[in-house]
Amino acid sequence: MAIFQAGLFVAGYLLGSAISSIMKAADHWVALVLLSFLGIRMIIEGIRRKEGDEVRDYTETLTLIVTALGTSIDAFAAGISFAFLRISIWMSGLIIGTVTFLASMTAIRIGKSAGKNLGRNVEITGGCILIAIGIKIFLEHVIAG
Repeated sequence: MAIFQAGLFVAGYLLGSAISSIMKAADHWVALVLLSFLGIRMIIEGIRRKEGDEVRDYTETLTLIVTALGTSIDAFAAGISFAFLRISIWMSGLIIGTVTFLASMTAIRIGKSAGKNLGRNVEITGGCILIAIGIKIFLEHVIAG
């Protein structure tokens, strides 16, 4: 998560305004689709899972990559806008990556223990939260646009 967040921020900065209009036109759609897909998948698995079944491991590589990409598209767009400011992009990227890493590791630890103790309701709730994040990103861009 941290690598995607910081990496896409720096990549957006480096690409600058060359593709800003193209990315700004689609970033909220990509985030909405990716996060909704993951959220719906979590909700379905939570509904299908019976009490006592093993909780799905959401730290699997593919799941993390899709989640990281979906939640980091805004960082890419922010990086593009930072290209017009006089800032240290490397320090900003390092700070973003560090904070994201700490927050993600904390959330994963809490999620693992909550998943074992609360069962399928955590998967359903987590899926709803991912969908809500996707909708929030989408609405922020549509309303601000």
